[in-house]
Amino acid sequence: MDADDRLDAQCDAAATAGRAGQRRPLERLLHHLQGSFDGLPQDAGLARLHPQRLREIEAAARACAGHSLERLGTIARLLAASAAESGGVGTSPVHREALAHLGALTLELECWVRLGDSAREYLDAPMAARVIANRMGASAQMAGEWPEPLV
Repeated sequence: MDADDRLDAQCDAAATAGRAGQRRPLERLLHHLQGSFDGLPQDAGLARLHPQRLREIEAAARACAGHSLERLGTIARLLAASAAESGGVGTSPVHREALAHLGALTLELECWVRLGDSAREYLDAPMAARVIANRMGASAQMAGEWPEPLV
C-alpha cells in the first residue's frame, strides 16, 4: 500500500467515523426545513415549493456542493504534501485534525448533493410533489404546525 492508498483509507475512515455520530448542524437544519413527518419522504417539505424556487434550491445546493468539493481537494492536497514530508498521515495532531475536517466536509458535500437531487426529483415529478405536499400539509395540521389546511 503506497502513501496515496494510505491517505485514501484514512480519509474514508474519517468520513465513516463522522457518519456514525449524531447529525451535524447542516443535516439537522435540512431535516427540519424539509419536513420530518412519519410516512413521508425525508425531503417532503420541498414538495410544496414552486418550481422556480426548486430550481433555485437545486442550483444553490449544487454550488455549495462544488465549494465543499474544492475545500475537500485543498485539504487532501495539503495533507498529502505534509504526509510526504513527515512520513505518513496521522503522525501528528494536525494530520488527525485535517482528517476530521475531511470527514466533516464529506458529510456536508453529501447533504448538499442530496438537497439538489431532491429538488430536481420534485421538479421532474410535479404530480408526485403535489400529492406529497398535500400529505405533508395534513400531517403538519394534525401536529399543530399549520393552523389551516393547505389547498
